[in-house]
Parts: sequence; C-alpha cells; structure tokens
Amino acid sequence: MNLSSLAEKLAELRRGARFSSNDHELITGPLQLERVVSRLKAKLGSAPVAIVCPKELKDRWLQMLNEGRVGEFTQRELRTLSWHADVAISPRFIEYIDGRSITKGVIRGILASYVAVWDRANPDIELNKKLKSWVSQEGSSAKLAWWNEHPEYWLKPDAPQAISQKIRTGLMTVDVATKEFRAPTASMLLVAAFSRAAEDMPQAADLLTAAELDYLLKKLIQEKLLELPSLHKAVCNLVKSRLANDSNAFRTDLVNALLTHPKLGDPRIQGANWAGQSLAEARVRLLSWLSAEDIRTFFEIILTRESDPHGRKRFWLRYEKRILLSRVFISTSDRKKRREQLEELSKRGRNYGSIYQPTSAFVLDLGRIVAVEFSQVGNALYLYTKANFTKIMPDIFVSRTDLDTLKREEMSIARVIRREGWTLKVMSILEEYGIKTDT
Repeated sequence: MNLSSLAEKLAELRRGARFSSNDHELITGPLQLERVVSRLKAKLGSAPVAIVCPKELKDRWLQMLNEGRVGEFTQRELRTLSWHADVAISPRFIEYIDGRSITKGVIRGILASYVAVWDRANPDIELNKKLKSWVSQEGSSAKLAWWNEHPEYWLKPDAPQAISQKIRTGLMTVDVATKEFRAPTASMLLVAAFSRAAEDMPQAADLLTAAELDYLLKKLIQEKLLELPSLHKAVCNLVKSRLANDSNAFRTDLVNALLTHPKLGDPRIQGANWAGQSLAEARVRLLSWLSAEDIRTFFEIILTRESDPHGRKRFWLRYEKRILLSRVFISTSDRKKRREQLEELSKRGRNYGSIYQPTSAFVLDLGRIVAVEFSQVGNALYLYTKANFTKIMPDIFVSRTDLDTLKREEMSIARVIRREGWTLKVMSILEEYGIKTDT
C-alpha cells in the first residue's frame, strides 16, 4: 500500500477507530492513532510531519480559555496541541505550560510551530527567552541538541540570511533544507530563507559555476514557496544579467525556465503573470528574445533555407530589435512534417497557433506597422498599419486563423510581391513609419 492509500485508509478509521497495526498493537482513539500514523509514515520513508490536532482537543482548549478556568491536559494532549501553531505559540499556552513539567516532545512541537509561523518583523521577545531556556535545559537530548547548538538558524533575527547562505552553498532543495534545519516544509522561516537565496544568487550570475546556474534555473526559482516579490526580483536580475546578454546557451536555458514556470509562462499568453512595474523591463527583454526566436523558428524549421530564395530571414533579422510581438501560425501539413521539432519546442514552453490552409504564416508587430509573411513561395507580403490590423485581428495570440483573415488587401498599406528591389520598397515603407533596421 502506498503512502497516499494509507493516508486515505487511516482517515476513514480516525474517529473511534479500533484496528491492529503491523506490530499487532491495538489502536484506540484518535490520539493514539496519530502516533501510529507518524510511525508508519517513518517506516515508509516519509519525512517527519506535524502531529494533527483533533478538533475535539482544540475545542476543549478553546472552551477552557473562554470559560477562564484552568483545565487539565495530559502530556500527550499537550504535545498534540504544541504542533498546532495558533495554539502552541500563543501567550496563554506558554503561560499554561510555564513552570509545569513538560516532555521533550512538547518542546519540539512548540519549536516546529515557532519556525512554521516565524516572523522576523515582530519577534516575541518573551517567547524567545522561554524557548531558549527550555532548549538549553534539555540540550543534552539528542532530538534537541541541534536546536541548542544552532540558535543562528532559528532564534536570531537574521536566521533567514544564515539559512540562505547554507542553501546557496549546498544547492539545497526544500526537502533537504527541511531535514537540515528541522523546519516544516511550508514554514515561514524556510519561505523567507529560500526567497532570500532567490534574490541574492542571481546578482552574481556571471560568477556562478555551471552546477550553480543549473540549480538556480531548474531548482531554486522553481520552488513553489518563493514569495512572489522575490521571484520577480530574481527574474529581473537574471534577464538583465551580462551572462544572459553574452551567452546564447544560458539565455536559452533561462527562457526555457521562464516559459515553463507555473507562476510566469509566456508573457504573450499569460500576460497577467507579467503585469506590474516590477517585471516591466524583464518582460520587454524576454519579448525581444522570443520574437528573434520566432523568426528563426519560422525560417529555419517551417520555411527552411531551400524554401527562402528571396532571403526573407536575413531581411527580417535586421529588424529583430524592432519587433514588439510576433506570432507563428503553423499549417497542418507543416505540423506533420516538423512534428518532432515542434513537440520538443512545446515541451520548452513554446506556443504556436494553427492555420487552416496549406501555408504557414508569420505575424510581426513592429509597433506602427504589422507585417504578415507566408511560408509558401508565391504568397505576397502584407503590410498593415497597427490600427487596421487590430481591427482584423484584435489579439494575435488566437489559437487559429485563416488566409481570409490575414490577406485583407483593401485594409493593407502594401501588398509586396517578391521581385527585384522588394527589400528597398519594404524598407522605405517602414522608414516612413519610423521603423529602421537595427544595423
């Protein structure tokens, strides 16, 4: 039975349960069941998890508070409550157990709760003192020794910075850090530490080793628990880095990481993920890279060199930095011919539209002018003003289009046939609208 199935089965039996474990121990009641769940998960190789607090136990604690009386709880019940953060680090719970004889399990539960909701902005000085005192008194215990020896990783205000440094040097994933720093996976302490690492590491991208860059792109910025502002800061620093500008290989890896990121994606498709001033510059640069990539996709994969006798690829690459947006529409026949290449591009987050007719099409938004190219020789180049093309196609990132939509001669400013001197004619039209070549 796998861990998921086990959890489902135990959930059914949780209340009023009576069954035998593999150790032939009779299980009665939810508290004892929680202990067996933890032990079984440990046997299956799962990382330690927090003890679930039964609702009836928490309700009894809240009832005691509301009635203003002093109730009695067993050590097992206190340990269970100690893993419930909104109870464990509350002043009333600390007051309740202060001066009482408590087990190491209760202390460990409070520690886990403490780092789970850790807040450097509003440290509870009195709570910190109590925790330090309890840990010091029980420091000889194997399970508490680490906490006693490493206060810099949980007790001090700059704990996230200290953990962040270890994360970066050890290229740690969250799973590894959870065990290394005795913190629950989604604890605010680890959130702060990984977010800090994601902010700091890209600032030295030019100096990182290949292994560090691989970790940064494939592991660190992909961590789900990163705070969004930290992720955005990391993305901006990476996109603007000298390495991204100078290294085609790194830039390709970076674009792959961004396009497949669940909180980012292609800014032309998932525009909401890239909204806001914090990502504005990174978005512009990424769009420029994607436009240049679309030129190569259209003319190298779809058109191929043999099908480009007029040098259209060479011509449009001269306007690479002037392209604001671009969209490739691929015909059914071209999809079949280039299936493997296109599937590989799709895995790396690339997205292309479809066109019903046999010829593929390429839309280039140059600002005031929109150009439409076609893959098959014999199709003219169409040039539109941005205003007119927006009337024809309000959103160029539609999933499908057709030739009737893209070939609207009555709304175009020019329909250019590939004859001698066509490049000069197109350059002249573009210059009229303030669009000049990059070189």
